[in-house]
Amino acid sequence: MSDTGISPQVFCVLGMGVLFAAIVRAPLTGIILMLELTRTYDFMLPLLVSCLCAYGVAEALGKSLTPAQHARGEGGGEKG
Repeated sequence: MSDTGISPQVFCVLGMGVLFAAIVRAPLTGIILMLELTRTYDFMLPLLVSCLCAYGVAEALGKSLTPAQHARGEGGGEKG
């Protein structure tokens, strides 16, 4: 990756933002959190696009339980 000028750390920060945005379903919070952690705006556009895409995929998959919700017994079975 050294010939492209993109460091692996950028992908790590993008991954953290994407994971946070998808799990919490709050893409702007994930973007702001990553920008505050890194104190740089160099990769704001890729972060914006990737977090919004992750949020879209999470919403398209529907309401799924997080492991903590599953452990507490929330969600139960299908009613109907």
